[in-house]
Amino acid sequence: MMEQFLERQEGTTKGTVVLATVYGDVHDIGKNLVKTILSNNGYTVVDLGKQVPAETIITKAVEVRADAIA
Repeated sequence: MMEQFLERQEGTTKGTVVLATVYGDVHDIGKNLVKTILSNNGYTVVDLGKQVPAETIITKAVEVRADAIA
């Protein structure tokens, strides 16, 4: 993967993003790319996986005080 070629600064975060594909969406290639890009650009990413019910995504976002849901 390309993660090994990207620089990352440990110990800092630009914000927290909860990431998932919604229930019914079985494709997670784009989600995985977004996760790699965000995490390597200083964001904390909470990846819930694929086919996640909206209620679960929202609950987790509130729990971790996310700055964004993607």
